[in-house]
Amino acid sequence: MSYVEEISPLEEVNLEQPEWRIALPSETTRQKVRHIEFIGLPFIEEIIAGQRSTI
Repeated sequence: MSYVEEISPLEEVNLEQPEWRIALPSETTRQKVRHIEFIGLPFIEEIIAGQRSTI
């Protein structure tokens, strides 16, 4: 069985200098982030509410 519904696309929105944030995996006794390096554009690492993330 399939269900298909047509919806209209969202209106275009211009974003000036968007900021992408990516959360890194949590460090636990079973997993640990050993090394991080950028490929392409460099990034900044931050800690937000105890969670490591990159900008």
